Amino acid sequence: MIVSGRNVGIGFRSGSNTEIRGALIGNETNGSEVGGYFEFLNQAATMKLRYGKEGIDLALRGLYNTRISGYREN
Repeated sequence: MIVSGRNVGIGFRSGSNTEIRGALIGNETNGSEVGGYFEFLNQAATMKLRYGKEGIDLALRGLYNTRISGYREN
């Protein structure tokens, strides 16, 4: 799972049971945002991230092989 953009955050609501297989990557593209303000909210009842460095390396390798065919910013 890759979350990328200006002023982005990742959140898991209370009562949810979250399991991510692979990697969770947050990429803040707002260069002027003050350090330490990337939001990660975890209120989940259970949260499991399966894999580790290997999953992250695979996701990052996939970024180099990805083409963006369309883009829209609101």
